[in-house]
Amino acid sequence: MTEQGKWQWQEEGTSWRGVGIYHVTLTIPSREPLLGKLVIPNNDPAQAWVERTELGQA
Repeated sequence: MTEQGKWQWQEEGTSWRGVGIYHVTLTIPSREPLLGKLVIPNNDPAQAWVERTELGQA
């Protein structure tokens, strides 16, 4: 696969450099939350927050 084809999902003119907000996810074999879990009260994404695990607090 070419470098161009590898990043097709990325919008033209954007890159992974510079100031911004990046969402990084981690998955472990047991599928349990490692650093925390997303809580969405009343199915309202505007009120969403992350409930951190003990490791996430560290």
